[in-house]
Amino acid sequence: MLRYKRMLVSALMIMVAFKLSEAAADAASSVTSPTARANTSTLVQAVSSRAGASALLKGPLFLSEAQYDADFDANVIPLMAKAKTGFFEGVDNVQIHYSIVENPAAKASLVIVPGFTENTLKYRELIYTFYQAGYSVYTFDPRGQGLSARMTDDKEVVWVNQWSDYVTDLKTFVHTLVPKGDKEIFLFSHSTGAAVVADALTSEPTLAAAAVMGSPLLTLNTGRYPLFLAKAVAAAGYFMGKGKDYAPGEGPVADDRWGIATASTSSVPRFTRYKRDALRLGQAQGGASFNWVRVVLEMNERLYDAKLVAGVTLPLLMAAAGRDTYVLSTGITSYCKAAKNCVFSQYPTSRHEIYNEVDEIRRPWLTEVIAFYDRHLKK
Repeated sequence: MLRYKRMLVSALMIMVAFKLSEAAADAASSVTSPTARANTSTLVQAVSSRAGASALLKGPLFLSEAQYDADFDANVIPLMAKAKTGFFEGVDNVQIHYSIVENPAAKASLVIVPGFTENTLKYRELIYTFYQAGYSVYTFDPRGQGLSARMTDDKEVVWVNQWSDYVTDLKTFVHTLVPKGDKEIFLFSHSTGAAVVADALTSEPTLAAAAVMGSPLLTLNTGRYPLFLAKAVAAAGYFMGKGKDYAPGEGPVADDRWGIATASTSSVPRFTRYKRDALRLGQAQGGASFNWVRVVLEMNERLYDAKLVAGVTLPLLMAAAGRDTYVLSTGITSYCKAAKNCVFSQYPTSRHEIYNEVDEIRRPWLTEVIAFYDRHLKK
């Protein structure tokens, strides 16, 4: 016990690794897929043309930052008002909130798996874009996030008992709420959600017909501090019974820590809209717990196993953000190389949330994503 206390004290003194918002950025590889290098305007026109027959709304495929709030209110809000919502039972009877937006002329079903602290509220614009592209969209708030049940007294701390709880919840959602018919099921995931997908596919590679993983959390950025110390501190907190407490450098929502300068996107309109709505609706989330960090680091190590990942045979599109301060690209490239059918794409000027970035980044990424899904539709 004394050994663990000494570890914990050391971590608190140096604010080790888990101050995620201040972690140093990874100098990621500059590899870019051929699709990403293609002329964006041409791809957008092609996607818009394909979506026209199935989308019921008259709005554009992509919202513009120039009139963001007006476009959001006119297009996204009415669509989300039609969403079917409810709860399903996750691991340990935790109630998981879900939202379904059905497109009557859907080409396929698309499941969105949110990341760390995220919820359906944050993905409303993306749900709209995928709907306009011709897809029915299914998503859920990960356990302990959004409108899903909390397992801690502190409603803002991000905690999970076991990493596998996330994976099991995803599989339960897909198997029970996404229809199994003659149309494909595709996955779109970001960050922690993408790591959940990456893990789920190693045990169930037929979970979907194709999957997209943006900035997958396959190597947590521990900044200037060595990985062994990060692991030791996380273990110390856990074994001292502090697994549900905030890790060093983490804490509840604080306005002075939640600004555009350290945000995961450089889009001011998108950042401002979500922050305002999340605070107003009580869905703003704080930082990571000791146990969350512990299980993430364990997962990272396990998914470096090339033999494990070699069983993932479905088409994958994985993307890394060049200005990501949360995730290192090493785990992404390792997984993509080990998988049998993976395309790796790089967005050098993007922060962590490629899907939520400025128009100049978001549009090429989502155009690439939609084109990827369309290529894997049944002929």
